[in-house]
Amino acid sequence: MMLHTALTDVAEGQLISMQATDPTTVRDVNNFCKYLGHILEDHKQEEGIFHYVIRKKKFTD
Repeated sequence: MMLHTALTDVAEGQLISMQATDPTTVRDVNNFCKYLGHILEDHKQEEGIFHYVIRKKKFTD
């Protein structure tokens, strides 16, 4: 998943945004965030495009 790769390139706590046209991303992105501990800050759909804002989880010591 390209989202996983994108999150490896940003610092903990940073936000990334992504867009998709596949409706299954609603389920997939939500499950991805829950499983790996990232935070789905926002999501919406406009004209068949799904917009997501995800915060990379912070690791604790």
